[in-house]
Amino acid sequence: MRIIFWWLLGFSCLISLTLLYFFFTGLLDGTVSTYNMGIWTILVILAILIPSLGYRLHSSGNLRAANILLGIIAVPAVLYLLFFLLLIILQPKWN
Repeated sequence: MRIIFWWLLGFSCLISLTLLYFFFTGLLDGTVSTYNMGIWTILVILAILIPSLGYRLHSSGNLRAANILLGIIAVPAVLYLLFFLLLIILQPKWN
């Protein structure tokens, strides 16, 4: 179970760093503006909060809750990566 936690934490941190990169890049080029700042604020807060709460739950001994919380971000990210890996390998025809 502990190895699963570390994998989930790693993927969650990687996804959070990716989201933060796009946020700061959007701030620099102007695509993150006052029009969509509310959505970005919620996403940035969740990107910071979920991995830190998962680690805190693990530190307090609640491993199952930490895995569930980190799985909220990590599982869809892994499925998304597997989907694109299949697209690259199988090269389907879309017509």
